Amino acid sequence: MAGTSLKAIPRVDFNAAGLMVNYQPLTVTGLPAACFIVKISNQSNIAIDLSYDGVTAHEYIRADSDFFLPIQMNAQPTAWEVLIPKGSKMYIKATGAGIGTIYLSAYYV
Repeated sequence: MAGTSLKAIPRVDFNAAGLMVNYQPLTVTGLPAACFIVKISNQSNIAIDLSYDGVTAHEYIRADSDFFLPIQMNAQPTAWEVLIPKGSKMYIKATGAGIGTIYLSAYYV
């Protein structure tokens, strides 16, 4: 069956030493596909704010923790397709530079 296999985008790695107090893109060129699952793993020593528009804080991700966003899970009515659009950018900021890496993984069909 065409189009029904799970695929992953190439993982995005962000060195926490480059964190700033202003938002900067985690996905510089945006997502390469419309994704239905996104995971951000903050394997650094500093908490980060995640923004979907580069202006507003939408999520707070503690140091050494994961943020999992199963977009399709709450799609209503059942079986409707809900995706983060191809090209979408995500932005992060912190109180300053940290130590470690922040990873973004995402999946699509």
